[in-house]
Amino acid sequence: MTEIALKKLRKLDENMECPNCGTKAQPGIGFGNICVKFKTFICDNCKTSHQAISHRVKSITMSNWTMDEVNELTDQRCGGNSAALHIWLQNSPPIGQRYPGGCRPKPGDSIDIFKKFILDCYEHGKFKSTTPYIPSSVPSNYSAVSSSLKLVHAPKQPPSLSSIPHSNSAPVLHDNSDDPFLSSHGSPVGQRV
Repeated sequence: MTEIALKKLRKLDENMECPNCGTKAQPGIGFGNICVKFKTFICDNCKTSHQAISHRVKSITMSNWTMDEVNELTDQRCGGNSAALHIWLQNSPPIGQRYPGGCRPKPGDSIDIFKKFILDCYEHGKFKSTTPYIPSSVPSNYSAVSSSLKLVHAPKQPPSLSSIPHSNSAPVLHDNSDDPFLSSHGSPVGQRV
């Protein structure tokens, strides 16, 4: 099921174009690499650039994936290229255009242009959005890959404060009256209270 879900995510329209440089994926197949930290489906030049600055990149076909890792790539978990375009690239110049200190890469540019842009974008946050990303309206406890996929796991709710037992007084943990290193008010000797 993990492999099927990953392949469906890979083929979503928004994941068929590299968010950094606009390289188009092979129709019907998609990109073969994912930058795990930024949850993006990326081309080979961007893969090399992410790896050059120690960002973890996994192969879709050559790596083992857990369902939790695949779920992290869904829109509801701020994964995928649409989320990256909003979160990390919202204020970037158009593909192939210059910005102070560099240029947004386009297919065919030198690898140095790719590396500089990836560094500026993801490490320095140069083009980061100032507004939060709003995922699509599918509930976060469902996989966005396909409506035919079943519930993967429901989110755990923290206990409400009303369900935690309360006491009007703090419990006494230890009687320190015979401790020679504590003063009469319970702090170490020589320490001000």
